[in-house]
Amino acid sequence: MPPILRLDIPEHRGDVDIKTAYVRDLDSFAIKISPGFFNNPQIGPSTNGMIVLLSSKTGLVRTHPA
Repeated sequence: MPPILRLDIPEHRGDVDIKTAYVRDLDSFAIKISPGFFNNPQIGPSTNGMIVLLSSKTGLVRTHPA
């Protein structure tokens, strides 16, 4: 797997990690976006994220697993 991409947002005590995954012969690959903003407990959740599943044949976003 490729290394984790990290984006720091220091003025808000935040960071975002982006991870990717691809396994040969599967029909999809995934991108995970996981931010953490550590001042947020005063205003809401400090972490959240999402995973995007895409077709390894077309690159289009998949609306459901195959």
